Amino acid sequence: MLARTNSVADASSPMRSPLTGGEASFVRTIPVSRLIDAWLRTYRIDITDELGGLVEVSAYRCNATGLIFFRPVTIAGSPQLYRQLQAATAYYSELKWEHRMALKDLRGARRVLEIGCGSGSFIGAARKAGIDAAGIEVNPEAVTQAQRQGLPVQLRDLASVAQEDAGRFDAVCAFQVLEHVSDPGAFLTDCLRLVKPDGTVIVSVPNSRGFLRYYDEILDLPPHHMSQWSRETFQAIEAHLNVSLVRCLSEPLAANHVDVCVNAYGQWLRSRGALGAILANRYFARVARALLRRGCRRFVRGHTLYSKLVKTCSPR
Repeated sequence: MLARTNSVADASSPMRSPLTGGEASFVRTIPVSRLIDAWLRTYRIDITDELGGLVEVSAYRCNATGLIFFRPVTIAGSPQLYRQLQAATAYYSELKWEHRMALKDLRGARRVLEIGCGSGSFIGAARKAGIDAAGIEVNPEAVTQAQRQGLPVQLRDLASVAQEDAGRFDAVCAFQVLEHVSDPGAFLTDCLRLVKPDGTVIVSVPNSRGFLRYYDEILDLPPHHMSQWSRETFQAIEAHLNVSLVRCLSEPLAANHVDVCVNAYGQWLRSRGALGAILANRYFARVARALLRRGCRRFVRGHTLYSKLVKTCSPR
């Protein structure tokens, strides 16, 4: 009963954006029981302890940037959750689309730090390309894997590194990390502290304007993800942080996401009423999959949004 009272208070009390410090609006609540059941069914992982006895978690929208974020902050995934995910899935994958984009953008950069580097796939590729790249990671198992490959990866957190190594890097990268933290404003501020004036900060996040907007993927919700990002959000933060957005790219739909994309748009059509339900029949799914697998997927927004930010010296 106490948990439900706390949840309702979260929904009705004033909320501040973790990105700007400005006002935020309540969006919806998500039943914790639904999250627990979905994790058990999909990954056979019990997240009950991660959610601390809550009955609901709340989603809010930053009024200035459109960022969607979840509260309370205590529901952010623990190291134990990521260890379980690593054991249950191929959590740290090989070189990704956003890695290839970053390698192009980092040509000429000397010292590069990757935050949340996992077992070091990008670090290895960057070093082969002649970049002096190192990484930090909070998952001990991933750090061990990286160090066994001879990669310069340390078990450290961003806040401590930002204090000790301010201004030492030409670029900082964070791939699929920003959405996990409960204070993205502090995270980005620490990234900017690490780079030199005119230094580069590269981030990739799930694209909330792609197929994910029509599909309640449990990994895009707490306790795994604590925020959801769009191109508009990255454009808006120029007014709140000392950054300039150089480019923001949407990943074309990847081959391994065709099925989930078709299911997502089918789910959206069915939610539009009787006509949508008629259109979203088995023939729709069959034709859509065939078109996407024959090359049309390059015209469809995929999973990831890639942003290159440059540190500016003028105060905002």
